[in-house]
Amino acid sequence: MKFRRKFAAVTLFAFLALSPVAMLALPAPAAQDTPAKERFRSLQMKFVCQCGCNYNLLHCPHLVCPSAPVMRKAILDRMGAGDSDEQIAASMVGQFGEVALAQPTAEGFNIVGWVMPFVALLAGLVLLYRIAKAWRKRAPQTAVPANPELLEKYRGAIEQEIKELED
Repeated sequence: MKFRRKFAAVTLFAFLALSPVAMLALPAPAAQDTPAKERFRSLQMKFVCQCGCNYNLLHCPHLVCPSAPVMRKAILDRMGAGDSDEQIAASMVGQFGEVALAQPTAEGFNIVGWVMPFVALLAGLVLLYRIAKAWRKRAPQTAVPANPELLEKYRGAIEQEIKELED
């Protein structure tokens, strides 16, 4: 018992003594991001990584992703050349295709991607309304009255079995 108490005391002391050292080992909070870093981050959010993970370029979870570094370098190169965000987006679409965009453009067939969720929601609400209306119109089903002769026959049999069980 004494060993456990001593062990607990030493462990607690070591934890309290070493926790300030652990705090010193933590990295300092990041300074305010520069406008270039913020722009780079926002541009990465506009594109989907082409490795198949379907994450945006900023959040690709793969450690050895074949496409994220290439796409990031293309963005940085275009930023270094002084291109605007629209020019960078056009360059990325030209290099990787429209599938690289995180949001479909609102033109041509891509409008379907913007409109269909609302159409599906509306169709679902109309369907639910019609089903609820049909259920309310249904007449309640009435139970068929039991035959009184059969009811008395079974009631007598039940009472007889109860008497047998009690005896």
